[in-house]
Amino acid sequence: MDNVIGKKVRMKDIVDVPIYLQRYYIKYWGRTGTIVAVTFNTYVFENITYTIDFGEYGHLNVTSNYFIFIDEEENENMAALTGYAAVAVIEQGCYNKEYYYAIYADGYNYKVGDKVLVSNNNDIWTIKRLLTVQQAAEEHKAAITAEVVTHVDNSAYLKRVKQRKEAAAIKKDMDKIIKQMDEQMKYDIYAEENPDLKKMLERYRELKGEWD
Repeated sequence: MDNVIGKKVRMKDIVDVPIYLQRYYIKYWGRTGTIVAVTFNTYVFENITYTIDFGEYGHLNVTSNYFIFIDEEENENMAALTGYAAVAVIEQGCYNKEYYYAIYADGYNYKVGDKVLVSNNNDIWTIKRLLTVQQAAEEHKAAITAEVVTHVDNSAYLKRVKQRKEAAAIKKDMDKIIKQMDEQMKYDIYAEENPDLKKMLERYRELKGEWD
């Protein structure tokens, strides 16, 4: 496993980590680090533990379930993007930290509130702010290393989700009404078969004031 020493990795989203472990991983969410050691644990289901150096955030020992390897070519190409037309500011993580993404002239007019995919994450995010290249340079001193991949129009999907919820609510109400009707009708049906039951039902309704 020595060939992975020095490899760059990125921690997965916090939602990919089991709830009982999230408080341990929260500060590493989405961060990149370098593998500095590998331990092969034959006594624990043959798991391999990677020690990752996150610089000022310290070291973390994890299995490969919680990070992804960064492709070296991608890492080199994404070191410092140039030639973009604008910058999208997106809030990510549990603490809504702002991240900056380059926007290229791809024919779509990006707006605040748009849903987008970005190059370093598979989730859908919402643009919080839009900056010009000059504004971004003044506000964000570090190089921008990730970009907006494409605009995502999930309105049709959201409409389907809303319709499914509405349909489920209507069915629940219908089932309730049918249950009440079944409860009422079974007395009438059985009363026609049993004179004693019919008399009791008539008397019950009389006492309940159900007769006109």
